[in-house]
Amino acid sequence: MSKWFKKEKPSHPGNAAHPKAVLWLESSVTSLHLMHMAQLSKAMGERGIEVCIMASEDTIKRFKDNGGKMTEDHFCAPDSAIDFGQTARFLPTLASQISYADPRVRKIDDDTLKPFEFIGSSSITAKRNHTIIKTIESEKPDILVTSLWPSGYGPFTPEIKLLMHSAKVQNPTCKVYSLSNDIPYLDWAHNHHEMKASYFDWVDRTFVRGDGSITLDAEMPYISKKALDKVDYVGHFIEPLPPKTKMRKKDRKVLVTYGTRESDWSGDNYISYFLRILRAAPLTILSDHPWDLVIGPKCPASEFEHIQLAAKHLAEATDMHITVRRGLPDKSFRQDIADAALRIASYDIFVLDDISSGVPAVITTGAIGQWQCGANEGEDRLDNLYDIGAPIHYMDQNYLNDTHQLRAYINETYANLQIGRFSIPINAQDKVADRIAADYQSQHREWSPDPIIKSTKKVTQQGTQIQNRGK
Repeated sequence: MSKWFKKEKPSHPGNAAHPKAVLWLESSVTSLHLMHMAQLSKAMGERGIEVCIMASEDTIKRFKDNGGKMTEDHFCAPDSAIDFGQTARFLPTLASQISYADPRVRKIDDDTLKPFEFIGSSSITAKRNHTIIKTIESEKPDILVTSLWPSGYGPFTPEIKLLMHSAKVQNPTCKVYSLSNDIPYLDWAHNHHEMKASYFDWVDRTFVRGDGSITLDAEMPYISKKALDKVDYVGHFIEPLPPKTKMRKKDRKVLVTYGTRESDWSGDNYISYFLRILRAAPLTILSDHPWDLVIGPKCPASEFEHIQLAAKHLAEATDMHITVRRGLPDKSFRQDIADAALRIASYDIFVLDDISSGVPAVITTGAIGQWQCGANEGEDRLDNLYDIGAPIHYMDQNYLNDTHQLRAYINETYANLQIGRFSIPINAQDKVADRIAADYQSQHREWSPDPIIKSTKKVTQQGTQIQNRGK
């Protein structure tokens, strides 16, 4: 056991044993579910709920690829870049059931393979089911949280049914919750009937990531009113950005990132994204600002050096100040987002951070393209945000291909969207954790949530700086 659990647990007058929660997490496609579940895990732990994470090998790999760390006894490490909270414990991992490296997954159209169709075998499914049954028998959770519908994880439906059933068998009072998107990926081929008839009857409450401007009954009109009564729109899983650092206007950076999906790595497209932006940079009204290019860790050394060299030559030819560094657009650069003059990015999980801070953002959803399955979540969400007044524009691939169009788009965004802070509902993780704690307390009056003590971490940045040498 960890040192944390060897110590006597904090107690409060009249407080019963801490409730136990199992959080089921499958984050094989993007980092979004991973980040959101981490935020919720931490918030639940802060309220005195003992959190256990049930994740797949694919998810743990993504966790570690994004800087996540765990202790030898499987608790989230204090220096983990993805913070589930230091009291969060990782359960035995589920076998890898899917492989998005499989070339068939990239050949998606309406008549062939759907993006969430299993590539794994029935024997692996049996292994996962065995792990689920044994783990739930051991843990006997009071609370179960899944990150599933309506997010389109169709092939996992039987697994979730088994998970929910096992939890109820071991503890009939176990409350079951789901985290869901307001814009679903609908896997009609495999789960239309399950989604229509069953899913919303399985869960006690569904927490929808969104502000309610996009509603599930509009996206999924067959949902019954009874089911909709169990849906809460909780806002967005983001925390307020730190205050802007006091600095001269011209010292504020143009922050350029590609995205957070490791599966998005594609050499030529990845390189051309940065090179095309570099070509447009000296032509923009922001050429006298620092430019900071954040390159993903999967970028091979030769290609990273290619981008570095292009930036170096541009800096020498134009007197621009350009930084090229490796990293991921994770929480470690939240201060950079807050302080930016403008952000240019492929659609990623921190777009809403830009919007909440009032930082103008130029976003492309088509640097490589997105899987289509019922809805194009990125474009639909950006359209909706723009319509309600967010300081954001998004561009398609054509703008990246045309230097002068790209320059005009950057100039227009910066000049016209300096409108200050834009209000969106945030801190969804706290709202969800509070609701879960309140539900448990209503059944167990002898228990009360722990007082919330927020901690802050100081994070330093390191990068490769390309000094201006002048002409």
